[in-house]
Amino acid sequence: IVSEFGNWGLPHPDAIREGGQDPWWFENGLEWGEGIVYPHGMRERFTYWGLDRVFGDLHAFTQAHQIHMARSLAYEITTMRLQTAIAGYVITEFTDVHWECNGLLDMQRNVKAGLAEHLTPLNQARVIVARPQRWSGRPGEQLPVMLQALGVDGAASEGTIHWQSGDTHGEIAAPGGMVAIPLAAPGIVTVTLNWVAPNGTSIAHNLVELACVEPPTPNCTVAVVDNEELAAVLTTLGYTVVALDGTTVDVPVIATRYTVALQDAVQQGLSLLLLAGPERDEAPDRASLPIGQVIARHGTGWQGDWATSFSWLRKAGPFAALPGPPLLAMEYAELMPDAVLAGIPARAFPDVVWAGLALGWIHKPVSLLHKAPYGNGEILATTFRLNATTLRENVVAQTLLAGCIALLRS
Repeated sequence: IVSEFGNWGLPHPDAIREGGQDPWWFENGLEWGEGIVYPHGMRERFTYWGLDRVFGDLHAFTQAHQIHMARSLAYEITTMRLQTAIAGYVITEFTDVHWECNGLLDMQRNVKAGLAEHLTPLNQARVIVARPQRWSGRPGEQLPVMLQALGVDGAASEGTIHWQSGDTHGEIAAPGGMVAIPLAAPGIVTVTLNWVAPNGTSIAHNLVELACVEPPTPNCTVAVVDNEELAAVLTTLGYTVVALDGTTVDVPVIATRYTVALQDAVQQGLSLLLLAGPERDEAPDRASLPIGQVIARHGTGWQGDWATSFSWLRKAGPFAALPGPPLLAMEYAELMPDAVLAGIPARAFPDVVWAGLALGWIHKPVSLLHKAPYGNGEILATTFRLNATTLRENVVAQTLLAGCIALLRS
């Protein structure tokens, strides 16, 4: 039995007021986890850090946060149902307990968003589970998805599993197996599932969401200064990759290390895309970034393994081709950063940060992707894992990189 697991889903503060004011426990939590669970001032922090520009308003944000919680629970429960050694689980908690908001209900017993769609179908004796082998692809591709009908004691062979995606549908005999889901047009693709008994009655239903992404066609020249494998992959994708010399001053430059030479070049007018990672660089030619500091997530609150972290991307402008809501979902799993960019000045944060991460009740926000001027040039720094491996086949990585280059050139 898995005795305790859960995810945070922040309530809207207006939905849990008592006697027309914030509840007394909003003043608690400062002594826990460097204050990341302190609720007081949540409304102000939402606007102060520019999240209103990403989500629109606080209601939309809390709804998205709760749906993200429900999707996370669905992924975790699916994983447990597929493990025959796990006989059951206990979700923490049934209701929130003050600032610890991992309940299915908030403190006023309001049901959190997304549970009916994502949790209820899996929290049953007999279920259909779906586990995509890939979470994203481009139009015209087919994504392999494993479907399995399960009872309380494992796989069940009764009946048939029916699936539908748009106008396309198919079926597979229980207990199931691998099916190929076609992707037609860019967007979030919802695949509905129905397990039907031999007499035609429905035993269980579920859904799974996939991302169909159309990466922009590369139509620009770039220079890659310190990674031959990355340069080769970008050439394969269609980029014109050139060497960095005195004639490439107007060409975006891609690097994985920030050096004194690049610092000088940026000051003179170079546009730099820095693909930063968690590795500590002690080389004598390294330079400090003019804005932000690369910090590994491991061993910090930004690891997000207690008070849940949440990550977002402003999917507008150069990143409009990436579908889905701002909070990052499973199609970003391969790209999620192992490091963050901390120390972005609060006054600049809303203007320069395009992707970020925060903790608990909107505390300790950091950048995952930002662009800022430096001297006569500019630096776009990101810690997303945009490397030769992910860029070779992952359409989300390819589209994110294309957006970074477009943002750098804008």
